[in-house]
Amino acid sequence: MTIHVPVIDLGALRGDHAADRRNIAEAIDEALHTVGFMAVTGHGVDPALTASMFAAMDEFFAQPLEEKLSASPAEPGSPRGYTRVGSTAQASAHDVATKPDLVETFNAGLDPIPDTAYHRAAAEFFAPSVWPAAPAGLRDLWGTYLSTMQDLADQILGLMAEALGLGPAYFEALIDKPMASATVNRYPALAEAPSPDQFRGGAHTDYGTITLLATDGVPGLQLQDSDGEWVHVEPVADSFHVNTGDMLSFWSGGHWRSTWHRVVQPAGPPPYPSRTSIAYFHSPNADAIISPLPITVGTAGAAPHESERSDFEPVVAGAYLRSKLDRYHAARSTAQP
Repeated sequence: MTIHVPVIDLGALRGDHAADRRNIAEAIDEALHTVGFMAVTGHGVDPALTASMFAAMDEFFAQPLEEKLSASPAEPGSPRGYTRVGSTAQASAHDVATKPDLVETFNAGLDPIPDTAYHRAAAEFFAPSVWPAAPAGLRDLWGTYLSTMQDLADQILGLMAEALGLGPAYFEALIDKPMASATVNRYPALAEAPSPDQFRGGAHTDYGTITLLATDGVPGLQLQDSDGEWVHVEPVADSFHVNTGDMLSFWSGGHWRSTWHRVVQPAGPPPYPSRTSIAYFHSPNADAIISPLPITVGTAGAAPHESERSDFEPVVAGAYLRSKLDRYHAARSTAQP
């Protein structure tokens, strides 16, 4: 079974069109309330930038393993750098045991890291990146991509605030120094189907506010629907797939879904092609307090009642992210081949 996630065209925002903003905010609310995922088009990101990222990472992943391992995390528990196939398990952050995921990854974050009191206090979330010798220029390219994704995330979160009836600037002071990074996932080609308890990326929800996902067009992403069934997501050309993370779901009092998702091989018999995706993970400022917001508007239906929101205890964004990363990296240390 295949699902077509709602497609939101941000191109209608060009110029000062209040009616378009209202319509887009309502469409975002509907998408996140019912599916927890959407695809945004008309986003204004130069396709050449995204293509350059894919090309650079193709070059990196094509290197011999020993070259890639030279960019391994500098310290245990650090998300930065390269991890080899079979050394991670996404489901572990949710205390679910599976065989290691069939993926190799490269992660990098803000670089250089500003020397401010905030960044020093939150240093565990701003670990130094580990850059490989090749491809040349990756650090600068990555910085441009990260900055571009942050601008797009700011735009989308402004619309999300409007969708909740909070005003477009509501989140600004809570996300102006976000815990954010990008991870490139390379799922190697498979000659045969893996065992039932092994995935390209195990079932999980994302931890932060939103994820912006670019893919090479090879299918494999699955969502768990409201009936608990896993359904394939149809890729949308020239888009970024956007999904609600746990913290944004908490902020909405559960009005928006943080949807379980995973990556599997495409439908049909083997062999299966390789797949590459670039995920920009956005989380709020480390010291932001995450608790249900004073929602006044629910365009996809009534806003959650107080009784529905009472199950969400306030958390500090950094503490919540740390708890998830600790579980994930503890499993990674035992899964190394």
